[in-house]
Amino acid sequence: MNMEETINQVLRQLEENPSYSNKGVKDAEMKLLTKGTSVNDRPVYCVKKGESYLQVIHDKKENVLYIPAMWMDYKGHFNQLMDFLVEEKGINHIKFTNVINKSLEKRLNGFEVKKERHEYFDEDVKVLEGNWRLEND
Repeated sequence: MNMEETINQVLRQLEENPSYSNKGVKDAEMKLLTKGTSVNDRPVYCVKKGESYLQVIHDKKENVLYIPAMWMDYKGHFNQLMDFLVEEKGINHIKFTNVINKSLEKRLNGFEVKKERHEYFDEDVKVLEGNWRLEND
């Protein structure tokens, strides 16, 4: 089984399990941690809640937040972490890179699928680009 099939299998299992919730970490504090700089000296952050996280690269020149990696431990954490990130940084223009399955595309209704040159790998990669709307909007 390849990586995409494995991820899709896990997603199906999570959708089928009605007891899947954010119980136990519902009130965990969200944190924005500085993790250093990227290959082209852009600030790198990690937004965390429990074991859930978003890796974030702030491109100040474009005023955009790149999200190359994420892991969600509980249902609901994605929206909470994204809202926290947008409020904390004051930027809602987001580009998700390393998109490996269609579930993120479905979740990000309204984000545009594009190809963009990845500086580190020197190849075109799939990017989902759009503006994040806060849950309260």
